[in-house]
Amino acid sequence: MLLGVALPIIVFELLGYVCLGLCIWHALHQGALRRVRLIELGAGVLYGLTLETLTILQLHAYQYGRFLIMFGPVPLAVAVGWSIILYSAMAFADSFALPAWAAPALVGLLGLNIDLAIDAVAIRLHMWSWLGYAGNREWFGVPYANFYAWFIVLCSCSALLWRVRPITIQASWRGLLATLGALLGSVVILALLDELVVQYDQHGGIVWLPVVVVVTGALIVVGCGLWAMRSMSRSSTLEAPMHAFIPMIVPFYFHLFFLIMLFVANIAVRLPALVGISLAMFAVSLALHVALVRRMLVMRHAPSSQPTLSSETLSMNK
Repeated sequence: MLLGVALPIIVFELLGYVCLGLCIWHALHQGALRRVRLIELGAGVLYGLTLETLTILQLHAYQYGRFLIMFGPVPLAVAVGWSIILYSAMAFADSFALPAWAAPALVGLLGLNIDLAIDAVAIRLHMWSWLGYAGNREWFGVPYANFYAWFIVLCSCSALLWRVRPITIQASWRGLLATLGALLGSVVILALLDELVVQYDQHGGIVWLPVVVVVTGALIVVGCGLWAMRSMSRSSTLEAPMHAFIPMIVPFYFHLFFLIMLFVANIAVRLPALVGISLAMFAVSLALHVALVRRMLVMRHAPSSQPTLSSETLSMNK
């Protein structure tokens, strides 16, 4: 322990800051999107702190353990986690060039791919705890509503950030205000939808149904987006190979850290199902990113490929 903080939490926190540094480096090499990406990354940390603080005050459903750097009840590492997950997922969607109406759903699903693997492990490392959820209740001690909230946060936030990118890209204070406005809008959306789920649960609703509804809907939307791409001539964001790989480090960091912790903390012995789930989520993430790399390589060598700022940026201007 260091300053009362357990070693796994210290490692997790420091590696998160390293990933943030890599994302900053990536943003600095984005050419015309440099300003946008830096603003979105920095505002994402502020968004994470605000989101977590307000959610704790609104729902009183969970509390955090001890981290090295805390802002009130919220660890800085958690806010950084929100920022880098959002950043990497939006970079993935930008590169994949889904239609503007489908990209936010993909971002939400990419976030769920991470959270399904990490949350049940994190509570057993005492990073945070869900109040009133002892043992393996619902998702191994994690309420199903948490995954619903993850999707709403990432989907709404990315949609609004893409919407204001034509303003954010301009070199003026209006860009920063537009980004902060988008993040505030996402917080309001989450607060309203969280309250709907709370009322739904209190009236005897099926606890897992909201998650199934949003995930099924998102899969349909992304599937329709992929189908639409077949008949559309769209360019993705083409980057130097090293630059393109940087955002991919974020999901792999989360998956691999918590997969390793399953064995280091002997959680795998007590809950072998979590090993299967973690491996499955990691495999899905790996397959998606391999598909993206292959697509980028094909486009890079295609004679007609024309680099663009971002498929989403252009779409929002139409």
